[in-house]
Amino acid sequence: MRAFVLGAGGNLGAMQVGALRSLLERNIYPDLLVGCSVGGLNAAFLAQNLSLEGVERLKQMWLTVRWSDVYPDSLLGKAWRLLTGKDSLFDNQNFYRFLMSKGLKPDYTFGDIQGAQLSITAANLKSGRLHVFGDSMQERVIDALMATTALPPFHAPWEVNGKRYIDGGAVTCLPIRVAIERGATEIYVLRVEQNEQGGEDVAKHGVVNVVRNSIHNMIRAHADYDLLLARHTPGVRMHYVQLTAPAGCSRNVLKTIPDLIQQGFQITEATLQPSFKMPIPKKAFSVESWPQLHYENALQSA
Repeated sequence: MRAFVLGAGGNLGAMQVGALRSLLERNIYPDLLVGCSVGGLNAAFLAQNLSLEGVERLKQMWLTVRWSDVYPDSLLGKAWRLLTGKDSLFDNQNFYRFLMSKGLKPDYTFGDIQGAQLSITAANLKSGRLHVFGDSMQERVIDALMATTALPPFHAPWEVNGKRYIDGGAVTCLPIRVAIERGATEIYVLRVEQNEQGGEDVAKHGVVNVVRNSIHNMIRAHADYDLLLARHTPGVRMHYVQLTAPAGCSRNVLKTIPDLIQQGFQITEATLQPSFKMPIPKKAFSVESWPQLHYENALQSA
């Protein structure tokens, strides 16, 4: 079984659109699509039409999205929500309506999807465990998308059957384990990151910089674990596509989307060249670097 795993990445997720175009142009199609956060959005919309035409439709969705579609409130509105004890700074109903406007029907379930299995991850807010939407064919795709993109404190947790879910990146932003658990033997990993010019010294001081880098390090560690798991799982062949956006490319500037899509295509084309082997950083996959964690499957196969 061949799987595409689309990781989280905010607006940088536009790079995955170009990557998907490159894969499908080479007649590389998935049996399983696994997505987290923005990767979940890309996976779900592609699953509706698993073709180059579907990639083009996904591209047009990215090119037409506006800031107000995702973050509608003014500064006064955010302050009011904060003062009145709301669960988030922004009302997520605008985003819900945006998804509806792009053809996603409220009653569209995972059982309606044809051509490839779809799995979208979210995190259970109470237990902290990973939940995979799509294991039940009766689950609504809109619930999965609202849950996997519910990133605190921007969007409120999304409730489904009495349980509240947040962005799947809270557990892992690169859910390769989901593909492995569902029987994938060949996995194309589309990982999105931003090139932090200057490395670890790029942000030494300031609350915002410290928080941002702390979260980034946690997210990167989770992704590295999933890559470790794939590397040490017998019978799994992994194609690792590192979609790195240029330094200084803001995650919040929508005008960069056309360039990001093109860069995603070019990076994937270069990665898939027969003579090119994408290096996976060995340092990140040292089992000794995980002494405080007990991932039995990974350690036993290492």
